Amino acid sequence: SAMKCDNCSGTTSSASPIFVDGDGGSVSGVSTYCIDGKTCTLTYRHPPCLLVQTSNIRYSDGYVALYVDSGDGYVLASDPGRKYGRNEVVVDQCFADLRGVRVTNTNRDGWIGEIKGSIDGKATYSALACDDCGSPTSSASPIVVDGDNTAPSSVSTYCIDGTNGNACTLTFGPFCVLAQTSNIRYSDGYVAIYVDSGDGYVLVSDPGRKYAKNQVVVDRCYTNLLSVKVANTNSDAWAGDIQVSKDYGATYSAMKCDNCSGTTASASPIFVDGDSGSMAGVSTYCIDGNSCILPLSMISPSYVRPYTCKDQGVSVRPSWKLMGFFDASDPGCAGLSTSTSAYDDSACGLFP
Repeated sequence: SAMKCDNCSGTTSSASPIFVDGDGGSVSGVSTYCIDGKTCTLTYRHPPCLLVQTSNIRYSDGYVALYVDSGDGYVLASDPGRKYGRNEVVVDQCFADLRGVRVTNTNRDGWIGEIKGSIDGKATYSALACDDCGSPTSSASPIVVDGDNTAPSSVSTYCIDGTNGNACTLTFGPFCVLAQTSNIRYSDGYVAIYVDSGDGYVLVSDPGRKYAKNQVVVDRCYTNLLSVKVANTNSDAWAGDIQVSKDYGATYSAMKCDNCSGTTASASPIFVDGDSGSMAGVSTYCIDGNSCILPLSMISPSYVRPYTCKDQGVSVRPSWKLMGFFDASDPGCAGLSTSTSAYDDSACGLFP
């Protein structure tokens, strides 16, 4: 596959083809430029790979229809009429692009398996996230895909009711949010967690549920992530760790709270309470029923996708919405100073 230019100009980053010039010229049919005598850096990025495999747990063998969108719409990649056995590989393939995966099952013999992606030549894999499963978790490792409305209690991500036409969409996004209740005394409680992935805050936890110690509250990945918001209107407080990954779930770091009280900003751990309580061992507080914001921008370095790059699918959305065109001297533009932000012309390479 083509190498990509990290700091070229033009509308694409692919080095196949690339135009290299000592002045400011251009050539028809080429949209990646290294011009004006500039030294440009090209890096190799492995194509995304998809691994789908039936689990080894009891009753995991079954039927699944799996479709892959690699740039030209969803194409069937499995055999819907075949009953896949335990541990059997359903799909093991790399694509020029991996824009989405869709699963369904019109058979009442459900399938349980793992749907994972890799961007490092199959060296490591991370789970895809289900955008519309409607289940407690979104991680597709494992996931139940069934034709009726049953799912085993041992698996918390499920795409069911396929006989009625239900299908679920899975995405392979670099940004993952992991929120988990702490194991310290009295940490179990209630919490409302919202995620803004570009279209405003969406509730991703159950505010009416009391989360137990060590219980995972949120484990979801997104193609884009702006911030997380937490709140609790219940006097039964919750304490836990809220972390973020920028590398498809390979590594995580603590998010930071912009408007919390306490002596620290780290959300690992964070205490969220409906009244004005506190908890030993936790120094970041979101109390009195307040809503507290954990922006990705507080974790350095961070990137905002201001536009959609060429050849990206319709599932990709820019972080900013175009409101109009303004003069650089406009007061609203003055806030985007070089001391707080900088333009990175390799953004299309940063968001594969």
